[in-house]
Amino acid sequence: MTSKSEDVLLQVSQVRYKKGDGTLYLMSERLAWILDHKDTVCVSHRYADIKLQKISPEGKPKIQLQVVLHDNTTSTFQFVSRQGTAAAIKERDKVKDLLVTLLPKFKTKVNKELEEKNRLLSENPSLLQLYRDLVITEVVTSEEFWASHASAYLNKNSHSKQQVGVSGAFLADIKPQTDGCNGLKYNLTADVMEAIFRTYPAVKQKHRETVPGKYTEAQFWTKFFQSHYFHRDRINAGTKDLFTDCAKIDDQVLSKEMNEGVSDPLVDVTSFEDNTLAEGYGTSLENNKVPVQNIVHQSMIKRFNQHSIMVLKACQDNPVSQDVSAPPQVNGTSDSKGDSPQKDADSL
Repeated sequence: MTSKSEDVLLQVSQVRYKKGDGTLYLMSERLAWILDHKDTVCVSHRYADIKLQKISPEGKPKIQLQVVLHDNTTSTFQFVSRQGTAAAIKERDKVKDLLVTLLPKFKTKVNKELEEKNRLLSENPSLLQLYRDLVITEVVTSEEFWASHASAYLNKNSHSKQQVGVSGAFLADIKPQTDGCNGLKYNLTADVMEAIFRTYPAVKQKHRETVPGKYTEAQFWTKFFQSHYFHRDRINAGTKDLFTDCAKIDDQVLSKEMNEGVSDPLVDVTSFEDNTLAEGYGTSLENNKVPVQNIVHQSMIKRFNQHSIMVLKACQDNPVSQDVSAPPQVNGTSDSKGDSPQKDADSL
């Protein structure tokens, strides 16, 4: 049914499509629908081909979700759970929430891919002529051309791509808004979610473990913004919730980084201090230590250091490929209720 490289992120049975009942699958790069008692895929849409999704308004007898493609063709799925309307709505919302997370990533990806392919064609006349001979004359499809005849160009160019770093103030940019009911609403974009995952791997692991099996996307982020982990500088340390062990993991990472020290002497600020211990010269380490009495200040400084370390590590996880002949470079700078992330699902 799927290739080995595809992972099934969500599977929902009792979904009707054109009067036939089957199972809806949301995979890593596409959604698919298979008729009951059949092995072949009847409906398959790549996320990159989907322009938007729509859902049926509340109160309508049919619980539906519709995907609209870039060519304006549509596929409508009706959720017909035997457990009743409430169960059907819950299953539909699981699909909707997951698509809200997936679709923006592939919109950005497909735009960048189109720009890159156009650039390759303009810079390589022989490749452009081959494209005209094969694709324009409909000998092969565009997907087959780029996969079989132009893969060498794409692979060669992929080594020069550079990943955008994580802003050190991305959490400060998430400004909550009042929802009119004594609560706060956080509007999250796919870029902010990705920045949180890259900077805090423990949160990413929690997301993998609990979404969509235990919580919906909206429930997960609501718990995150309500958690002691997010507000650990403001509330008592004894609070326990879903993200309690994330803080422990952060402490372990910080302790490891402090023990390893900084390999580059140009950015090791501790080496700037005068630590001469010979009698009659310099200063003593014990005299230089200034005790910090306020535990809140200690916690805040510790969190700033940990956040800075994780931002730098997020930028170093996927280094840009370099020529092996190039010399190595050591130094360089190169109480709220919460709400769901911003949705782009319209009504049918």
